[in-house]
Amino acid sequence: MKKSLLLCFLFLCIIESAYCQFYTISGKLLDKKHQTPIEYATISISDLGLAVTSDIEGKFTIKNIPAGFFELNISILGYEKKAFKIQVDKNKNDLLFYLAEDNLLLNEIVVTAEKKVEDLTTAYTIERAALDQIQVLNITEIAALLPGGQTSKKTHLAGVRGAADSFNLRSNGGSELGLSSFGTVVEVDGVRISNNSQFIKEVKGADTRNIASNNIESVEVITGVPSVEHGDLSNGMIRINSKKGKSPLNIELSTKPNTKSIAIDKGFLLGKKWGILNTSFEHTKSNSDIASPYTTYVRNNLSLIYSKVFNPYRNNPLNFSLGLTGNVGGYNSKGDPDAFVDTYTKERDNALRLNMKLDWLINKPWITKLEFSGTLNYSDLQSEKKENKDSNTSTAAIHTSESGYFIGSLYDINPNAEIILIPGGYWYTTRREDSKPLLFTAKMKANWVRKFGDVTNRFMLGSDFNRTTNLGKGIYYTDMRYAPTWREYKYSDQSAVNNLALFAENEVAFLLPSETSLKASIGLRSDLTYISKSEYGTINSLSPRVSAKYIFWNRPKNTLSLMSLRAGFGDAVKLPSSYILNPTPTYQDRLVFTPGTTAENTTYYAYNTMPSTTIYNPNLKWQRSRLIELEFNARIGQVDISLLAYNSKTIAPYADAALYTPYSYKFTDQTALDNNLIPEANRSYAIDKTTGIVTVSDLTGNLPSQQLAYKERNTFKTNSYYYNESDFSKRGLEWVINFGKIPSIHTSFQVDGSYNYYKGLKTKLIAYSPSLSQNMADGNPYKYIGLYEGTDEVANGSLSKKITNNLSISTHIPAIRLIVSLRLESCLYDYKQKLSESSTGSRGFVIDNRSDYIPSNSETNIYKGDYFVALYPLYYVSLDDMNTKIPFKEKFLWAKDNDSALFNELARMVVRSNVNYYFKPTDISAYFSANLNVTKELGDHVSISFLANNFFNNVAKVKNKQNNSEYSLFGSGYLPEFYYGLTLRIKL
Repeated sequence: MKKSLLLCFLFLCIIESAYCQFYTISGKLLDKKHQTPIEYATISISDLGLAVTSDIEGKFTIKNIPAGFFELNISILGYEKKAFKIQVDKNKNDLLFYLAEDNLLLNEIVVTAEKKVEDLTTAYTIERAALDQIQVLNITEIAALLPGGQTSKKTHLAGVRGAADSFNLRSNGGSELGLSSFGTVVEVDGVRISNNSQFIKEVKGADTRNIASNNIESVEVITGVPSVEHGDLSNGMIRINSKKGKSPLNIELSTKPNTKSIAIDKGFLLGKKWGILNTSFEHTKSNSDIASPYTTYVRNNLSLIYSKVFNPYRNNPLNFSLGLTGNVGGYNSKGDPDAFVDTYTKERDNALRLNMKLDWLINKPWITKLEFSGTLNYSDLQSEKKENKDSNTSTAAIHTSESGYFIGSLYDINPNAEIILIPGGYWYTTRREDSKPLLFTAKMKANWVRKFGDVTNRFMLGSDFNRTTNLGKGIYYTDMRYAPTWREYKYSDQSAVNNLALFAENEVAFLLPSETSLKASIGLRSDLTYISKSEYGTINSLSPRVSAKYIFWNRPKNTLSLMSLRAGFGDAVKLPSSYILNPTPTYQDRLVFTPGTTAENTTYYAYNTMPSTTIYNPNLKWQRSRLIELEFNARIGQVDISLLAYNSKTIAPYADAALYTPYSYKFTDQTALDNNLIPEANRSYAIDKTTGIVTVSDLTGNLPSQQLAYKERNTFKTNSYYYNESDFSKRGLEWVINFGKIPSIHTSFQVDGSYNYYKGLKTKLIAYSPSLSQNMADGNPYKYIGLYEGTDEVANGSLSKKITNNLSISTHIPAIRLIVSLRLESCLYDYKQKLSESSTGSRGFVIDNRSDYIPSNSETNIYKGDYFVALYPLYYVSLDDMNTKIPFKEKFLWAKDNDSALFNELARMVVRSNVNYYFKPTDISAYFSANLNVTKELGDHVSISFLANNFFNNVAKVKNKQNNSEYSLFGSGYLPEFYYGLTLRIKL
């Protein structure tokens, strides 16, 4: 089979070389205003995968071009991007192109997200002009420019890491099990920003606050089926491109109520032969409260990007780029006078990102281009939290990681004791979490592009490797004298995750009669994941992806000039985080002996410790996303219409549960000391580590030691494990209607919106005991485990539906170098509802009163009215017989009339809602907001931008049908606060 494919490939190369005529085109680029040559511009024919760079005289040459019509794209930092239609039917050496400087004198300035209409997937480009117009602080703010996007509610960066914004594409803003943001990939110049190697239980996307906003040239947002060269994702991709190329010195000063920023960047030409060096520095300081500006987030970002073209004037230029970005900063509340004295939280957000790329245009019959890239992303995310503590008596702090019985000791007596007794009083603890994620990637791919008459074929073959690990120390305390219960767990000792991928993709484009066309792509990605020192070992997964676009109507002279259909199908695999893959230890600590408080107000505690680790699940599958898209595009006059439908299914999402295992321990209560003859003041206590027997000794030696009586107690220890929950789905519609520009008023109009639907349920049977830390009426530990469907909460899922619609109005007057944009954002429908469902119907049931345990005789629909709802486990098991699942409802109702003691114990496993509208939908009435953005250039060297978000300061009231309440939008969290900002840019 392999030989046949190789022979077929060679045959095509021979045929193409023998029968296809190739030509060479040459030309020159000039500055439109000054008539001077433009050097280091990129001239490309994307359909053929060819790209070259202009020399110091602005000249360029592209060879080996087949006959046909092509689009020649020219781009360079600081100039407008231009596309020229050319016909190649002979050698041409007299092409001349003029480019104008990129400023507001241009006729076309786009400050919205531009659809990449040539792509076979749903993708948008956001250029620098749009970023300047909205004055981006955190790069996540660009999501507001996507169809149906809404302005971020955050007005500053000052918050702890867990509360920071992250990309959450095609989401209604709910949790969606946290998987929407966790599955969204963010890359900066190819460097992946990832949470995979962080040991956090919360499933959440990456924090992007350490990405400087001033040095971004453009952002590409992929919400559809991505190319197979991209892996480890399940919900879209954000690709951030930094400025590269010669540029003047740019100084940017920005002020907002909570944030001040200064940024400087410049692109240096290092002589004729040494390439270009781009440098950028940004300092940003953001505080959480204007009235008390002490809790802050600081970003100090330095970027160096070197680029050079080797052999620029030959047929096979080699493009080389090397980038280094560093950030020093983070969150700090130490200076907040409103906090308790000497308490604070600090979080570092230091980063070092390195990227390297080689792009070699070989341009041979058997290969067109070869690319190699490598990245390194190292972060220092250490957090520090200082808290005040107090207690009337001594407090036991358990530090042992071994199983057995241990008794507490004062730190001054034994600083290495398994249990440290912290004397009563007031003290401080300083907790640090040292997390240092490290991600390394390497990628190589080859492209072969050839044109056979009216057919163009693009073939890509490649491989990539990535390794994620964490070099951090983990959680520790600065003063072990006051460290609470805690065990050492070094992140640096845990397994690294290695992933090797092979991918291949073929795209073919056909020119059909009547200027119609068909383009289709099919690809396959194979990921081989290896976790060192882990029972998961090596796992393989396949991700097929298919896309096609058919332009079935192309009549440029007609009013209805264009119609097309595009469809896409693809699977993508999201790798688990280090927290899931590595066995995180937990500890079951049970108090086994408390002799009472001494005259010094010290209590000597003894505990039994039972360690447990996350259990390896051989059936755990990698989470997979399956996306299907269908899009219709049309052009009527100058109006462009796009209507897209999608269905995204998350297969085998990650979830965690507990496994309960019986064990017994010895318990000694104070009654065992009743007949002890040793005076309390002379008593010394010891406990056997293995047997748990307590021995009382006389400190004076006058009386013999005595072993105390004990009771054998049976209980459970818990181990967590990860499993795959039930699939859930998202689907929706997206629309964009671009009415184009009305020349007479220099104004363009665009309507965009989205409808998103989400439904997710947890339905797998999980075990849970609500009272392991409590005893039953007979004094023994609680001995029952409930088996619940999906979760031990009343609701096991949620439903959400949301419709948003926006109107963008942009007025651009080149003559006075002014652009004004107004964006009216609306949420027309916002519906959320908690669900309690199973394969047999409803899980929960109506109860007549909050204190009831028995189903109502009159009402059965939990969604119908204002009812309290309760939930029974499907089954329960007893410590006496772990193998027998007892139907809970049947036994519970029987015990109500026949065994009151059993009824009272089983009642602890009944879960009840805390409000009587728990399952009524949260249906919010429509609400609106408006953002105003203005940019004015003062000559060639100075520009000023102003923004006012929610500038009407909408404080109207909205209605919530869930509890029939009505409240103001002010401070509700539905709209951003009235917010303004000013940015001054100086170009020298």
